[in-house]
Amino acid sequence: MSSATVTPREPKSEQEVLGTYRQMQSEMQGLIQNLTKIEMDRNEHRLVEETLTPLDPDRRAFRLVGGVLVERTVREVEQTTFDPLNTTIGAIRNNDNNEQQRRDIIAS
Repeated sequence: MSSATVTPREPKSEQEVLGTYRQMQSEMQGLIQNLTKIEMDRNEHRLVEETLTPLDPDRRAFRLVGGVLVERTVREVEQTTFDPLNTTIGAIRNNDNNEQQRRDIIAS
């Protein structure tokens, strides 16, 4: 087992702390904007999901991918659209919470 050595950090000047805080605050705003955009996309996906749910999973469905209309089944559209989106949102929220905690620690 290795023991972690703690080295004392040099005290930062007020300007450095303020600069770090502002940079982190700016990063947080960017993350919040990205999260908001993705949540809007999720709401649109939810409408599609509500439309596709009552349909037969083997029914043909068309999906726009990169400007190209592709033919899939309802099952394929559901699997490729909704699972990755929910995973992405969860990861962003987790990262957002970690950044907020880090900012709170530095601010105190």
